[in-house]
Amino acid sequence: MKTCLSEKAFQAILSGSAQAEQLTRWRRHLRECDTCAAHLIRLQTNDKDIQKQIMIMKDTGQKAEIQALASKNWHFMTGDSDVY
Repeated sequence: MKTCLSEKAFQAILSGSAQAEQLTRWRRHLRECDTCAAHLIRLQTNDKDIQKQIMIMKDTGQKAEIQALASKNWHFMTGDSDVY
């Protein structure tokens, strides 16, 4: 997937309404795109401190940390042990 996820895709992830095939593609993209991973985390939380931390991590190139946080949040949100 060369383009970033749409807001509609993010909402499908958050609502649990995405098809399994879509989730597989989106997970692959989220592993590679720290911008989308960070955006998913921001959508999942209303905590302004976490949102600020994510922006700092993104600005300083801390891709692995963003991916770890996104993976942890995905697992928490879905209960899915197959985190991206």
